Amino acid sequence: MLPQLAAAGAALAVGLAPAPVTFDPSTNSGYVGATEVREAFGWSATTLSARAAGVAFQHGFWGEDTYTVSCGGSPFRMVHQHDYGHYELNVSVTRASSGYRDVTGFRIDGAHAGISGTTPAPSPGDPCPQEHAGGSKVTRSSLVTSVSTWSLAAVWKDVHRVLLLRKTRA
Repeated sequence: MLPQLAAAGAALAVGLAPAPVTFDPSTNSGYVGATEVREAFGWSATTLSARAAGVAFQHGFWGEDTYTVSCGGSPFRMVHQHDYGHYELNVSVTRASSGYRDVTGFRIDGAHAGISGTTPAPSPGDPCPQEHAGGSKVTRSSLVTSVSTWSLAAVWKDVHRVLLLRKTRA
């Protein structure tokens, strides 16, 4: 009987575990459990309840490519940030049905503001970086690696805490 009670207790404990951070950067939607926000800021449950309405979430993304570039001389490596962006996310506080103060998490549902941009890759005819050529032009450029990165951050006032950070090599 005792092993069965232990197994039932373990199953119950797993069921009560805090919800993990989930986020889909393609839809800017997901969920962040209260425990993750509390731990990120070092807050108690009472502090989180008092500050929950002021917690914001941001999705950032950027892509970096590494090129081998020549400017008539020896080739060198150059890192190029090809795209970037930042979204302010829509968020609603979720609370336990047992009381207004019990914050259980934050539902993220899209973005309400953002900015993004791209920059062209180095190509023949472009100015060469001064540290490599002193005003000459790029004669050759070839892509070596490409890495896309995105993050989800919780923000309270001017304090940012990254909750998720993902990198993908192309």
